[in-house]
Amino acid sequence: MDIPNPTSDILFYTFSSEDDSDYQVKVCDMSGRELMQQIRMAHAGANAAEIPVNTYAKGAYLLILQKGTQRSHFRFTVR
Repeated sequence: MDIPNPTSDILFYTFSSEDDSDYQVKVCDMSGRELMQQIRMAHAGANAAEIPVNTYAKGAYLLILQKGTQRSHFRFTVR
């Protein structure tokens, strides 16, 4: 069984930005229900952040990052 990006406490993510600007981060369950949404600040260059997931039930989730018109989806599993 393939478990994508398993975690039990903290979900870490990284991305690169061409400028300083806001981005949106969301966590949704696999039925599409939004569990968390925040606006955060990205800085030009490499960015790293974390999301506590220790209160989420075991299962699969979706991390959505959106900056301007760019949108990325990443599956992860809380175990």
